[in-house]
Amino acid sequence: MTHDLARAFVAALPAGVAAPDGDAVAEVLARLAASGAERWPEVDAEPAAFAAYLARRVDVEDLKPCIEQLEGLSTDDLYIAWACLAGQPSAIAAVETRLLRKHQRVLAKRGFPQTVIDEAMQRVREQVFVGRSDRPATLGQFAGRSSLDGWLRIVVIRAALELVRSEQAKPDSGTGGDQLLDRIADSQRSPELALLKGRYRAAFADALRQALASLDKRQRTLLRQYYVFGLNFNEMARIYAVDRSRVSRWVSRIRDEIFDGTRQRVMDQLSLAAPDYESVLRVVGSDLELSLSALLLTTPPAPDGRDDGDGGDGGDDG
Repeated sequence: MTHDLARAFVAALPAGVAAPDGDAVAEVLARLAASGAERWPEVDAEPAAFAAYLARRVDVEDLKPCIEQLEGLSTDDLYIAWACLAGQPSAIAAVETRLLRKHQRVLAKRGFPQTVIDEAMQRVREQVFVGRSDRPATLGQFAGRSSLDGWLRIVVIRAALELVRSEQAKPDSGTGGDQLLDRIADSQRSPELALLKGRYRAAFADALRQALASLDKRQRTLLRQYYVFGLNFNEMARIYAVDRSRVSRWVSRIRDEIFDGTRQRVMDQLSLAAPDYESVLRVVGSDLELSLSALLLTTPPAPDGRDDGDGGDGGDDG
């Protein structure tokens, strides 16, 4: 049995990758297949086919031996991805139930309209699991170098953002940036907030946009990763190869810069004294946080695309 795994793995290795020791790789493959089966009991196990799938995930440009590469992959997630791509209905249902529904709820919490959520999720299902004649299922692009959960989260949020941006281009659209901003802000109504919105909504929205626009690309990237893609500080720390506390300081400092800039612009525009502004801010502090999240959701990244990529080191800790 284990030697069948080794033979299937070696036969599927990309050209140029040195074949590993048969006994050693057989032991590793048997362990990884067993781990995947335990994590995803819904899958109809075919260990040899899974071994061949893992072999195709080996990076020919990586200098590490292929066994060492395997140990660094999210192989439990590759196990369910392989089963989905093989067309196993129970595997697809498991991903839907255990992962996709969670990300669908995240879209609702972030204020996306239900029509956008429904359309985005349908697109994700078609793109991830089915594909088209001219474009294979995108789940095949998942290489196991991150978690499948995080990978799907980005796919889902990007699908929703693309729909929102396409709707923004249409006249009389109800899903543009201002409408989405208002919808999220209205989710925390109180008499004080109603008064603020009646008098100062336009001033706050404009000031927040200007404050966001004043950030550099690195800072916007960090905010998008945190607010739009929902990465936590631990996940971001792994991306930038730093500790969690450093990422927390980056995000906190950028957020403070945004809110300080918003405060100064509102005070200047409306001739407010600092005590007056601070009394209002104590009432709507969480509302500004939600509004920032909504604005990031509906603001396209920079034309060169770097807002959604690696933001560098996030700045000096000082």
